[in-house]
Order: sequence, then structure tokens, then C-alpha cells
Amino acid sequence: EFAQQELGDIIFIEFPAKGSKYLSGDPVGTIEAVKTVADIYAPIDGQILEVNVELEDEPDMINKDPYEKGWIIKLCKISKDVLNLLKASDYKALIQ
Repeated sequence: EFAQQELGDIIFIEFPAKGSKYLSGDPVGTIEAVKTVADIYAPIDGQILEVNVELEDEPDMINKDPYEKGWIIKLCKISKDVLNLLKASDYKALIQ
């Protein structure tokens, strides 16, 4: 939610290949908005299980519905670093 608000209107998503493995913090793709292009980073060590191909035709779904239909990738965790992720409420407090 925060990132899509900062970027503005999303016009293109570059996805990682399904099955690819990434470490936490690795760039896994890019997101292009009207004003800028930004990297998408892996939040945890994981393997790409699925990408939201519906965003190819409707990248603005990230702006319209970032918590449901606007998801980008699904990862299968390959380490315990998922325990270090912030809860949504903690993240909201951090960015305010």
C-alpha cells in the first residue's frame, strides 16, 4: 500500500521466473510507474511459486487493490527469516 502510493500510477511489472530462488533483499523484478522505475525486493529467502500474471494486462490493480488482487509474487520460504518480518500494524506505525 505504502509503496504504490509513493510510486503513483503503476503501468508495468517485470516478474521473476517461476521457480527462481532469491535471498532476502535480492531484486526479484521491477515495477514501473508513470514517474519512475523501482526494484521489487525479496522480503525473505525463498523460491518463486507463482506470479500474478493478471497484472500484465492490469498493472494498475496494484493501485486499486494492493492487498487482494494486486499481489505480485508468492514465495515459498526456504529459511526461518520469515520470523523477522513486521506485522502489518508494526509496518504502518514505522512509516507514519
